Amino acid sequence: MPKFSFIVTCYNYEKYLRQCIDSILAQEEIDDYEIVCVDDGSADSTPKILSGYAKKDSRVKVITRENGGLEVACNTGIEVASAPYIIRVDADDFIKPNLLKVMYKAIADDPGYSFYYVREYTEFYDDGEAIDKTLPDFDKDEIFERGDFFATSTVYTKAHLEEMGLFPTEIPNCGLENYTIILALIAAGYEGLPVSGSGFSYRRHRVNMSKVKRGKIIEYGKNLLGRYGKEFKTNQYHPYNLVL
Repeated sequence: MPKFSFIVTCYNYEKYLRQCIDSILAQEEIDDYEIVCVDDGSADSTPKILSGYAKKDSRVKVITRENGGLEVACNTGIEVASAPYIIRVDADDFIKPNLLKVMYKAIADDPGYSFYYVREYTEFYDDGEAIDKTLPDFDKDEIFERGDFFATSTVYTKAHLEEMGLFPTEIPNCGLENYTIILALIAAGYEGLPVSGSGFSYRRHRVNMSKVKRGKIIEYGKNLLGRYGKEFKTNQYHPYNLVL
């Protein structure tokens, strides 16, 4: 049984997928992992790319399903994952080669946390610009005011994800599925540990978020925070700098 299961959900990401999977397969020292790739009904060459990786490396597992949205795809991957720790990596992002080594040590040194996440990351643009950023110490109040939480490189205890009911599926592609599970964990009394020494590249796109998508995310966010008696806010640590 591997210690870590990477979950990569894919929907028409042929342009970025190879870089994502290659970054996982390039992990240093630690090979105690599997990669569960869930193709959520892609119409491009994603299925062919995934099949090629699965044929070359037994650690790569591919699940193909009809398009049902990011949340359902994530849950599908988690349900078949065989490791006690789950790591999501968005298909257009990529991770540093020492991520597992650093996380392995963090979990060994401090095993009592529900989730672990990297403190350092890079905003990466297709034109080559890269901006290094750093997240603060864990503070549940700050996270409730952050407005979102990175999916890529967050290491979850699978048992706690299952306890929370996995990712919400009522609204497909809600845009805040990872934030929803993080807030649920915090509200249940669990804590996360920011880990230094590794990182990931979060791909940013120059095209502004559409007004329709922005409006749906804000509406969902207001309903989400309302469950906790709070106002939906964003701060300087919001993943893509959403300003309300």
